[in-house]
Amino acid sequence: IPFEKYLSPEELAAELERKRLEEQRRLLEQADNARERALDSMMHGKLEIRPEDELQKDLEKPEFMLTKAEEQWNEEEIKAAKEFEKKEKHLFEEREKYRKALEAELKKLQTANVEGMNSFDEKLNKLFRHRIEIQKTVNQEELKIVRLARSVYQQEYLEDRETQLSKILDDLKQGKVKALEEVSEAKRAIDRLKDEHEIILQEDKVIEKQFKKDFADLDAFTLDVLVKLYKRRPKVTKQKIVTNEATARSSNPFHVKGEDPDKAFLE
Repeated sequence: IPFEKYLSPEELAAELERKRLEEQRRLLEQADNARERALDSMMHGKLEIRPEDELQKDLEKPEFMLTKAEEQWNEEEIKAAKEFEKKEKHLFEEREKYRKALEAELKKLQTANVEGMNSFDEKLNKLFRHRIEIQKTVNQEELKIVRLARSVYQQEYLEDRETQLSKILDDLKQGKVKALEEVSEAKRAIDRLKDEHEIILQEDKVIEKQFKKDFADLDAFTLDVLVKLYKRRPKVTKQKIVTNEATARSSNPFHVKGEDPDKAFLE
């Protein structure tokens, strides 16, 4: 933000006095500057006279060449006219030389300009190719970075997936161990029930054999009726065993419901 410096009244008065004196000095220099006036009147305001400036000036013809016809010139005027023509010819020659020198300088400058442009274009083209190579290298490095980032992401994803699968595998292993324990328990229950069933069958066979032996003196028809009645007797112990077995089967997760073979056998 622009701002003006604060000046005290004393400083402001001193600044105004300084400006007044400087303006007074400048006016005095303009009023009495002999050097500038002399330079402007004699050398057109220039300290150095250049040859090309002189060549641009036209020679002034003598007054008699402007006021008299050529037939009226005397010998001195004829000599002066020839001297003027000689100077004018020399001026034209010098102008021509100067023009040719300028043309040669112009061609030289144009050639140097073309060479400079070609050199600049070549350096610019070289710099452009160098820039392309650098950009190519940068792009390759950026591609490497992208590939590395992708590899890191894939590695992290695979590690996370491996952790998830490991947890699922551990859960399945624990489920398998539990299922094997339940299968072993069910097999032990089945074996126990089979043993109990076998004992019951053996007891029934022994009792039936003893029953037939006790009634061996009866006729065959009466014995057959008694055997059938004997088989239809209430079997509290066997029913209790069957009930226990059914309870064990219902608690067994691997039990398939169907017709009870022991019940069919006992009936």
